[in-house]
Amino acid sequence: CKAKHIQLASGVNLLAFWLAHLTWDFCSYMVTTGAAFSMFGAFSRSEYVGSGDSAMATFLLFFFYGLTSIGASYLASFYFETFTQAQSVVSGFSLFTGFALVLTTNILDSISSTHDVAKVLRHMFRVVP
Repeated sequence: CKAKHIQLASGVNLLAFWLAHLTWDFCSYMVTTGAAFSMFGAFSRSEYVGSGDSAMATFLLFFFYGLTSIGASYLASFYFETFTQAQSVVSGFSLFTGFALVLTTNILDSISSTHDVAKVLRHMFRVVP
């Protein structure tokens, strides 16, 4: 594994090595979160940033999603040659499943005979980012 080789060759403590990478990746992610919040404010999306409670809920959602997606990318990186491949696959998977599941529930919701199925699936799909 290349990550293990880099850790050993650098002589850096294992915990310090991974915490430094996590900190950098999370700071980079928070820049994107800041940009998203700027867009929410610029377009007056009150459901996301209109009140203190909604802004805090949106921030916590972004915060914990970032932590979990970075962690998932780190775990997935052991199955790929490089971390960037793992990041691309995890991001693509999240994008595809998120889009496909929302599209599925919207289609089922628009058909009167499958409206109840859409309600059930919508609750089940909430565990997928």
